[in-house]
Amino acid sequence: MNPPPLPSRRKRNLGIVALVVVGLLLVGAYGCWVFSKAKTTAIFIVKEQRPIVAKAVIHSYSVALITYRGRAGSFPTTAEGLDALVKRPASAPANWQPAMSRLQPDPWGRPYQYVSPNPATPNDLKSYDLFSLGPDGVVSADDIRDR
Repeated sequence: MNPPPLPSRRKRNLGIVALVVVGLLLVGAYGCWVFSKAKTTAIFIVKEQRPIVAKAVIHSYSVALITYRGRAGSFPTTAEGLDALVKRPASAPANWQPAMSRLQPDPWGRPYQYVSPNPATPNDLKSYDLFSLGPDGVVSADDIRDR
């Protein structure tokens, strides 16, 4: 008996190309699966870290407010709000400069709350109240403050 004939070189090359294509598809599918798992995990971690992120942003806004007071002589009023850190308010002196390049919402997508002077401590050197409404979006015990 004669052994079966060997496949031609062309058929062998097509077989190798097919294996490479299937391998790339499998690697791509696995990569997409891993990425989707990592993205889900990252979203979970971000949700758990929202209060920490809010406190960090509030702290940076506090630094900007102190910078503003150093340049303007007083904190922005409640009516001027945090916008006074990025846009010149009407009451600003001639040497006004922005204390920040832009404002960002809290981790829940709402603006940070700012009141000046702070009704609780009107004579305090840092007489303003700056906070996030927290996850429920209303003034309550879960509000997030720097202090």
